[in-house]
Amino acid sequence: MKDFEVRGVRRNGRVEYAVYNGSTNERESGFYTGRPLAESYCDTLNRDKKKREATTKRKCMCCGNTFLSEGIHNRLCRNCGHNGLGKEMIDPCTLQR
Repeated sequence: MKDFEVRGVRRNGRVEYAVYNGSTNERESGFYTGRPLAESYCDTLNRDKKKREATTKRKCMCCGNTFLSEGIHNRLCRNCGHNGLGKEMIDPCTLQR
């Protein structure tokens, strides 16, 4: 089950759609007249939650400081990544024999 889901609700004689939190059953959005708009917002909420859950504390491979990583692909802290300090690390794919 997804964390957020779209549910149809009968209001004023017609069906409108809203995004609900699947675990708390609380409404997370306003009401939409079309399901595609509600689905789009629901997808955004699920994607953002997944991204937040993927962040973990890691040690920078360049300076060794601990930072919040966005995932397995993110191994350099912001300082080393933005300053280009990580370029000095050896890339095993470019080693010559």
